[in-house]
Amino acid sequence: MKKLSIYAGIILVISLLVRCEYKPIVEPEIPLPDTVSFSLDIEPIFVEQACVGCHKDNFKPVLTTGDAYESLLSDPAYVNTETPEISTIYTKPLPEGGHPQKYTNSQAELVLKWIQEGAKNN
Repeated sequence: MKKLSIYAGIILVISLLVRCEYKPIVEPEIPLPDTVSFSLDIEPIFVEQACVGCHKDNFKPVLTTGDAYESLLSDPAYVNTETPEISTIYTKPLPEGGHPQKYTNSQAELVLKWIQEGAKNN
């Protein structure tokens, strides 16, 4: 009887393990706007991701609201409208980028689309 209880316990554990499955956290897809607005879509990302905690005052690029656009356009490495995919403001905060703060997928898509649209101050 004792062996039967042990076998039943092992079978129960195995059946529970087999039924468990890993479900990664999936960010809900947010449709991109027709036109990306710097002030409404991009600047808020810098606040949400706490970029402004470091990128303020004289720490380039300055990403504080009202100063971010001018600072980003001061160096062609930050925003490259000819080849948007190599723009530092897009690549560095990507998950595989070398920055401690990371964009979500939706944020990265917004930043890239904004650059592709010509990086307008809108």
